[in-house]
Amino acid sequence: VNRNGGLFWNEDWRAGRLFFDGTWTIYPRLFGPEIEEKFINSNQDETQFDTTAVMSYFIYDQGDYLLDRLSVGANYAGNGRNLHIHGFKRSYSGRYNQYDSGSSQPIQ
Repeated sequence: VNRNGGLFWNEDWRAGRLFFDGTWTIYPRLFGPEIEEKFINSNQDETQFDTTAVMSYFIYDQGDYLLDRLSVGANYAGNGRNLHIHGFKRSYSGRYNQYDSGSSQPIQ
């Protein structure tokens, strides 16, 4: 999805009454024509280009089985320019990490 000349990525969005987590679902067309028709970006950037604004975020999770998520980003708008920087990292190690468990069955 193209938004203001940039890729719509890592942002929450809505389709009618349904809420979608932008970390995992960034392509509304994937869910069918009804969801695509009702697609609404709930985080529209209303920054005017004659002002300078910097918005940033930092999210870090740590959990069981070495769940390790990091999400950082910054948005800059000013002097006729609009810049969006997003970063995401994950480590979901799980029971056997990313290594083979020695079994012919899939790792669960």
